[in-house]
Amino acid sequence: MWRQRGLTGEGGLLALAVDGARAVAVGERGFVQTRELDGPLPWARTALEAPTTRLTRVVARSGLWLAAGDDERGADTFEPLLLQRADDGRWLPFRPAPPAGVFIGALALGEGDEVWIGGATRLGDGECTGYAIHRHRGGAWERVAEAPCEITDLHVRSDGAVWVAAQGLQLLREGRLEPGGVLDGEPVERVWLDGDAVRAARLSDGRFRVLPPAGDPIPFASSHGVRAFAIDEEGAFGIALGGLRIERVGLE
Repeated sequence: MWRQRGLTGEGGLLALAVDGARAVAVGERGFVQTRELDGPLPWARTALEAPTTRLTRVVARSGLWLAAGDDERGADTFEPLLLQRADDGRWLPFRPAPPAGVFIGALALGEGDEVWIGGATRLGDGECTGYAIHRHRGGAWERVAEAPCEITDLHVRSDGAVWVAAQGLQLLREGRLEPGGVLDGEPVERVWLDGDAVRAARLSDGRFRVLPPAGDPIPFASSHGVRAFAIDEEGAFGIALGGLRIERVGLE
């Protein structure tokens, strides 16, 4: 059954995450909304200090919330951002900051204090070079692996391997990228997991695939376009359609 959840504000929704009883949606023009799922209150907007902020990723694990994006500092001038949600609900810069000049296209949380980012250095002419995956561990950042193309999603598995979406789905093991064996040949842009298993994927051409526990991938079509996706505690999917709505559907 589909259930719609309206969001307020002028910014467009770009990413959605659920952890325990809390859901957070982020997007354009400082758009951050939070909802406590075990209470009666609707989505509530959190004001960021910089309305020019655009957050394109949000992740959560065991109460730790991070969001990544960029902040417009002038005409065609942007500064990459990595923010952490404080206990009082404010979003503050993550410390230590990621490597200078790395614009984050993918964000994931691993075990303990591990934070994974995939990104590139953006040059003045709009080109990107130096696609790479970095990991924060023990209070410092390290470069783990290079990628031949744009990194759009990361997910850390329980065995330490990392799903990497970089114009296709690959696995990162011991610093090396190898075929992932899932949706081979498809231009995978984003993936969503249930445990270690890939349960859904969005392709770079806008198509969507749902992968049930058994059987072939199920095509999913929406005239509004799927922009964000999350799995809640009940195993249902939250889908942002058109930028300012969240709908929910289970696969049972």
